Amino acid sequence: MSAVRKVAVVTGANKGIGKAVIEGLLEKTSNTIIYLTARDTTRGNATLHELLPVAELTSNTLKFAQLDVTCDASTKAFYESLKSDHANVDIIINNAGVFEGELEQVSNLDEAKFTLGVNYYGVKRVLETLKPLLHSGSRVVNVASTLGVMKGGYVTYPEDRIKQLSTAQNVSDVDRFVEEYLELVAAGKAVEEGFPKNAYSVSKSAVIAYSVVQARELEVKGVYVNAMCPGYVATDMTKHAGHRTPAQGADTAVFLATDPDVQFNGVFVFDREQKAWY
Repeated sequence: MSAVRKVAVVTGANKGIGKAVIEGLLEKTSNTIIYLTARDTTRGNATLHELLPVAELTSNTLKFAQLDVTCDASTKAFYESLKSDHANVDIIINNAGVFEGELEQVSNLDEAKFTLGVNYYGVKRVLETLKPLLHSGSRVVNVASTLGVMKGGYVTYPEDRIKQLSTAQNVSDVDRFVEEYLELVAAGKAVEEGFPKNAYSVSKSAVIAYSVVQARELEVKGVYVNAMCPGYVATDMTKHAGHRTPAQGADTAVFLATDPDVQFNGVFVFDREQKAWY
């Protein structure tokens, strides 16, 4: 009898860090069905065909699936497809993300909604939808950033904001933090009420907190959930100004998803080491 094949899902995987994550999984896993997902079918299939020769040199199978993390219908359709073909999902790497404007530019409401819609609600949508397929030993890696560190990093939130998010007990608490931010952006008061100028930082703070509360919820099921920072990577998002290669940026995500000795759960990881985020 042949061994049951593992299943891995990577979002936003047609380029940049996501593509490098796929390449890392092809190298570090075996007998695994790896789903390269992307919103744009044409671009996703182009990346699939580029990487198929690499996949064919391994025992893994690489597939493309259309997935728009901002769309309930798209995410649900992807779940139903997975459910019909596989009993479980072993790895989810939530990589899809966007950056709008400049760090020192105050995000307007449209920018904030778009950024949170992809970076926070997209992560949440994918995990909440695919959660029934997770089982003991499954690993979830949510791509965050040191720009989401609430104290001592790029930004320092006031203590009441740090307490609000760092003591979140459930997803609803994280949602309230995000909703309050968006309400304050609409009122033009987000910065004076203690939030960073750019919505990207807020979205990544929320992703880290979400990872912590999800790890707590899923621990009884034996599922590991962590957030990680890829570093400043040369991608379209950074206008290729980053000093790290996509492969270097993907390293910690692949490590958290595949290394059998990883014991991290519910923490923020950078360069394979746990880091404080508040």
